[in-house]
Amino acid sequence: MIADRPRHATAVRPTPALDATPCTPRAPGTHGRARPAPSRLVASCAALAGLLAACGGASPRTATVAHVAEAPPSDRRWRDRAVAAYLEGDLARAATAADSALQLDPGDTRALEVAARVALARLDPERALSLLGAAQAPLLVRLRARAHLGRGDLAAAQADLDSVAGAPPEDGWAAAVAPALRAAAGRVGYAISGDAEATIPFDARAPDALATIALEIDGRRVHALVSTAAGLTVVDDALARGGTLLGRVALGGLVVEGVPALARDLADVSAAAGTEIAAVVGADLLLRLHATLDGPGRAVTFRARPAPPPAAGAQRLDLYAFEGSLLAVRGAIDAAPATFFALDSSAALPVALTARAIHAEGVTSRPLPTPPGTPEGITLYALAALRLGDTVVEGVPAVVGVVPDALARVAGTRIDGMLGLHVLGQLVVTFDPIERAVLLAQPASAAPASPPAGP
Repeated sequence: MIADRPRHATAVRPTPALDATPCTPRAPGTHGRARPAPSRLVASCAALAGLLAACGGASPRTATVAHVAEAPPSDRRWRDRAVAAYLEGDLARAATAADSALQLDPGDTRALEVAARVALARLDPERALSLLGAAQAPLLVRLRARAHLGRGDLAAAQADLDSVAGAPPEDGWAAAVAPALRAAAGRVGYAISGDAEATIPFDARAPDALATIALEIDGRRVHALVSTAAGLTVVDDALARGGTLLGRVALGGLVVEGVPALARDLADVSAAAGTEIAAVVGADLLLRLHATLDGPGRAVTFRARPAPPPAAGAQRLDLYAFEGSLLAVRGAIDAAPATFFALDSSAALPVALTARAIHAEGVTSRPLPTPPGTPEGITLYALAALRLGDTVVEGVPAVVGVVPDALARVAGTRIDGMLGLHVLGQLVVTFDPIERAVLLAQPASAAPASPPAGP
């Protein structure tokens, strides 16, 4: 019990499957969640780093003070504050400071960069487009392309990227996405037809209760990993080469036509998943299709329209998307200040933290004994409390030492950890892109009973 829990907080106690000790996977078809050995945690996070790289996450060229060193000190004050706040993950302060800088100089490219990145992180492409307008600086044009893609305007995104092709600074996201947009050749993207809703069960063959499903890509039935860590749809390079446009993706009876995809070797992802993976369903489809990941029910639901109203007790958290490829929410450990946690439904672990996060002021959690076979540099902790809004997850294990360096580089801002399968898989997770939120609910069987009616 946490003494300072908000009065209306919901406590979630992890199942025994969240024990930090290693074990072997349970028999296929069972609903128990396997607990991977520490060596598999490393493989799982390596696969995450591969997905981040596949989706072309930004290089660490987010605005820095070095970019504005030539400006007079009086003109740099608000810009520098905006940059520093963004790098530390304080989006509200970054937006306020950037707005102040733009009031002094509406053409300040660095202030525009920060303001646009904040808007994109908040899933607000319209705001980003209004800020960037007729911007011509290559960095800003590429940010505008992200906003166009967020709105599903493939032609506008392609036009922006082609207009600054080869111009510095380098942008990993643009380099990865541009070939897929060219393959679209002006076709309409993300056209939805068929059933209004489709629920697909997880593949019982996959270990660790991973969210792997069967779907059809251009008439070919394949197994795909559902991953919140991938910004775009990814297909194995045995299906396509380079950037491509998938003509038809059938998710049960719900069909999406014109899906930009990146072709990559998914051998490492298959090895980490323990089953052959030919595609990765990323955040682009999860958000557009208002997806619900039901870990306890072992299924994912895709919708052509927004999800129905959430059940009573569901926790609504603001959802963020950094650099077009990384979904995140804000949370806190014990009594420490809130920070960003990436969402990774494909990481076979509960929580992974940076060393900075576990040693932050207010963290009272203590390390666990090191299990045999734990790779050097990895430490396990039992968190007294993981706070996600008013939801408090008690006693969840955390792994320190496996968060890939690529996580912070891709985000361009401070990310202190990630929530993996063994936390997200205990909840019913629904994406609400219209409200820019994610809903977390306990399964009906675990929800607290309603109080008895009065006499």
